Amino acid sequence: MTEPSAPTSPSTPTTPAATPPVAPSAPVAPGAAAAPARQEWLPETYWDPQAGTIKPEFGAHYAEVAAFHKAQTETQAALAARKPEDIKFEVKLPETVKVPDGMDLKINENDPRVPVIREMAIKRGWDQDTVNELVALDAQQQIAAHAAEQTRIAAEDQKLGANSKDRKAAVGNWLKGMKDRNEFSPDEYEAVRVYAVDAAAVTALEKIIAKAAGSVPGHQPGNPPPSQPKTVAERMYPQYASSKVS
Repeated sequence: MTEPSAPTSPSTPTTPAATPPVAPSAPVAPGAAAAPARQEWLPETYWDPQAGTIKPEFGAHYAEVAAFHKAQTETQAALAARKPEDIKFEVKLPETVKVPDGMDLKINENDPRVPVIREMAIKRGWDQDTVNELVALDAQQQIAAHAAEQTRIAAEDQKLGANSKDRKAAVGNWLKGMKDRNEFSPDEYEAVRVYAVDAAAVTALEKIIAKAAGSVPGHQPGNPPPSQPKTVAERMYPQYASSKVS
């Protein structure tokens, strides 16, 4: 069996929630339009809130922006219309950068980077000044590498001694003679010649030359130590000088 449920009490009427009063809107004169608001695309500098109009200065600003956009568009179109051969490679270094004596900076058209830079210049819209800056940067790196190599060679010359110039020339002439007599191929000659500036390479080649020719031109060793003076017996009886008395 189940117990009867408790009787329900009659519902209590609820009072509706009070709504906040709405402020009365400002009266608008019959037939008058609302004041225009500034559009988001217009900078506040060129808006007159009192008059609700664009300031006259905006016309000059717009004309300036339009002219700039037109010039940029035409410039980019002209850069994109170039052919690869229209892009020149010139070495134009800053005035503060000097080319060392004996170094000749030239553009190598066979450099594989040349066609790549030309393609990128057209694709990216690089002007000639930008290409010149890239070429100048590469030239300055070559100058720095040349200076470092000269410093290294000077250190190698110190290892070879005071007659390092003659020793290197002698080794170089011997290598060239081998090539001229077809005992070295041109490739073999170039492969060996580039190392004939290092002290260890020059010394090794001198040993090879000495084995082949008996001496190395340009490499004058020190004087041999003086011999001991001979005794009277050695001078008068040389046939008995080497005999020993038991």
